[in-house]
Amino acid sequence: MGIKREKHVPDGLILGRIALWSGFLMLFGVVSDRSSWVTYTKTTSSVTDAGIYNVIASASGVVALIALAIALNTRPRVVIPVLSLLPAIAAFGLSTYVSGLSVWARLQGEIWFYGTWSFAGEVGKNEIAYPSRGVFIFALLALLGALATLGLAWTWLFGGREQLRAGFDDVHARCAL
Repeated sequence: MGIKREKHVPDGLILGRIALWSGFLMLFGVVSDRSSWVTYTKTTSSVTDAGIYNVIASASGVVALIALAIALNTRPRVVIPVLSLLPAIAAFGLSTYVSGLSVWARLQGEIWFYGTWSFAGEVGKNEIAYPSRGVFIFALLALLGALATLGLAWTWLFGGREQLRAGFDDVHARCAL
């Protein structure tokens, strides 16, 4: 009677898919909403924010997908795939930072405007600000992609469950003799 073994999906495959899906979904940052504010005076005027997080999210998605494609296609080696993950980590990190500014401001009860680099609390008395809602999604996607890419690099450098389990099986086989 032998030991029952569970079939499992390799760590690198799961982390690679999470990173790829995060990068792919970040491509839709351009079509997300932006913060805006409306001025009520004699005439009503509306201004929309510059949409910096939208552009950064989409550009980060492109860079991450290219870097992940190179890394996953050169995988049997270690150095080139890990080095090609660095632009993906940097892209996800930049998008996390830019989207995180707006998320942090919303958690503080403020609205962050990228175009003026200021909070909505600093707008005039006759103005009402409306925050973007998509920034939360892209902050989460960027953070998830960054963590998955870092985990992928860690798995490739130091091995995942497969190498750990192989080491335990080897020790178990030696002890059984």
